[in-house]
Amino acid sequence: MAAYRRFWEPHTITDPQVRPVWEGLRERGLRVGVLSNTIWSRDYHREIFERDGVLDLLDADLYSSEIDHVKPHPEAFRAICRALGVEPEAAVYVGDRMFEDVHGPQQVGMRAIWVPHSTLPENQKVEVTAVPDARAHELLDVLSVVDGWLADARG
Repeated sequence: MAAYRRFWEPHTITDPQVRPVWEGLRERGLRVGVLSNTIWSRDYHREIFERDGVLDLLDADLYSSEIDHVKPHPEAFRAICRALGVEPEAAVYVGDRMFEDVHGPQQVGMRAIWVPHSTLPENQKVEVTAVPDARAHELLDVLSVVDGWLADARG
């Protein structure tokens, strides 16, 4: 297990923009959650978040290794909303996969911000007609998108 973790460690580094984005969301009175398809345990993920200095900003986290569904199943998104104490219509999902991270949350009424920063192998691509509610070219763009939505909601 130690060798396995050492092998994957360089691939688990949290993006440096995560902390300022999560801090910004918290400053706006919003909760921060993580929903991930993974074989790794919650403890392993939390060790990574602790190592990278962002665990203190996490309000809820769910991993497919510990729940009965994987993204894009609607119940996975409902479960993270329940863990955060928010209705899906008041939640936003941010991710880099069109099928899992845009189509999935939109099925339950969530908004979806697509960050197209991953190149998927052909055998992992799924054709969907989903259209993201917004696109972020980098994670920090999420704050501008959310600010626009909050301003619209205030009228």
